[in-house]
Amino acid sequence: MGLRPHFCATVLPFRSPEDVRTWSERHGIPIGAVAPIAQVMELGREWYARHADADWRKWTVREAAEIFRKEGFVGEFWEIPATDGGF
Repeated sequence: MGLRPHFCATVLPFRSPEDVRTWSERHGIPIGAVAPIAQVMELGREWYARHADADWRKWTVREAAEIFRKEGFVGEFWEIPATDGGF
């Protein structure tokens, strides 16, 4: 499956896995990955930690994959296609 182009628009908080299923069915979007909010927050902290730095640049594909792995986001859904550019 892999990351989808609309990934950031569908990172949403839910109270339960049943709420995820209901939302997914209503919007016709397959369920990709469900993670605890604390884990998602740690990913966000790592991902955006340097965005205000003067020398900030986009993560490379390799760096992005390492951040996902470090924060426990592993598996087919989190695989990033290899490219030469940034993420």
